Amino acid sequence: MDSKPASRASSASRKGWVVVVSASVALALSAAVAQAAVKTVIVASGNYAGKTSERDTVTFKIARREIINFSTYDGYNGSCGQGGGPSFRISVAKRNIPINAAGKFSTGITLLAPVPTVHNDAGTLTGTVAGGRVTGTIVNVTQEHRKFCTRGYNETFTAQKS
Repeated sequence: MDSKPASRASSASRKGWVVVVSASVALALSAAVAQAAVKTVIVASGNYAGKTSERDTVTFKIARREIINFSTYDGYNGSCGQGGGPSFRISVAKRNIPINAAGKFSTGITLLAPVPTVHNDAGTLTGTVAGGRVTGTIVNVTQEHRKFCTRGYNETFTAQKS
C-alpha cells in the first residue's frame, strides 16, 4: 500500500517539473521575440543632402541619433487647388529631432512664409532612417486650402549621406 502514495508523489513531482520547464521555455521564447521586436536600426552619422518631390534641396546632419539643422523649402504644386508662388522655408535649427530605435522620427514644424503678406503655417515632418539613407514627408495644411484639402499638402524627400 505504501507504494501507491510514493508513485503518486513521484508523478506529482514530474508534473511540477514539466510545468517549470514549460514555463522556462515560454519565458525564454518571449524574451527572444521581445528582443527581436526592438532591434535597433543602424543610423549613419554625417551630413545628408537630397531632393524633395518638388525638386528643392534638403540638407541636414545626423549625430547621436538626432537630426540637426534640417532645412528645405516646401513648394506647392497645386494638388489642393490653384498653385504657384514662392515656397515656404522650413528650418528646424533651434532643436534636434530624435530618431527612435526603429529609425523613425516625427516633429511639428513651422513653415516660414515667403513674403510678409502670407502667414506662417504649421506642418509635420516625419520619416525613416536606414543606414545612410533617409526618406520622409512634409505635411502642410495651408490655411487657404483647408476647406477642400483636408489631408494637407504632402511633399516627400529622400536624402543620402554625403
